Amino acid sequence: MANLDMLQTAARGLFLLGILTAAVHLSWNMVAGLFKGHPDPPPQQEEDETHLQQRLQEARERVQKDHEAKANDYAERILKPKEAAELEKKEMEHYRFIGGPKFKGQGWALGYGDGETHAGGSQVHGGARDAAVARRLPESAIPKPAPQPADVKRRTKRVITLPQEPATGESETVTVGLKCPNGKVHRRRFHTTTAVQILYDWMQTLGYHPSVYGISSTFPRRSFDPYRDQTLAQLGITTDMVVMVDERDSEEEGD
Repeated sequence: MANLDMLQTAARGLFLLGILTAAVHLSWNMVAGLFKGHPDPPPQQEEDETHLQQRLQEARERVQKDHEAKANDYAERILKPKEAAELEKKEMEHYRFIGGPKFKGQGWALGYGDGETHAGGSQVHGGARDAAVARRLPESAIPKPAPQPADVKRRTKRVITLPQEPATGESETVTVGLKCPNGKVHRRRFHTTTAVQILYDWMQTLGYHPSVYGISSTFPRRSFDPYRDQTLAQLGITTDMVVMVDERDSEEEGD
């Protein structure tokens, strides 16, 4: 009886072991199939695809070579001769203008001696430079400078010399500031007996010519142009003040 129980137990163990082995085998195949992905194509299919890619590459290279050959042929037959002809034309025009050695055209005889004139219709071969050298113009055709009147005096450039600046604290002096168009104010001391023209000379030494710029008071606005011969005191400048340097209008005229 005991032997029979042992046989039954062994049979059951073997049966369970077979079932477990089958389950493990199926599970392993499923996992391997998931990680393996697509199956490898057969060798014949790989060879067909490689051959197709090579044929496509060769076809592209042939088309590219055909385009390059056509482009080179067009450049040799059309573009280069056209560029050469245009360059030669420009050179001929250039040398025709300056009379250079490359101009091989015909020139008209312009005369080779005093009083000798061109015989109508005759031509000589040579460059334009030779014809220009051989030409002799009559004295009547050469313009002469107009005579200058004897009483006309040659204009001389006036040298600007500013008076010496008075010392600080000296009597009857005033400090004048010139406010230039760039916003900078230049200051200098003058005697009240100094002429207003000296202010214009000072302005010119600063780079503002009186023909373009003028001087005027700030308030009330008054131009100093009519008072150049007067002194600062006569103009009313007896205390320190700032005057303006203004650009003249187009219709105004400076001295």
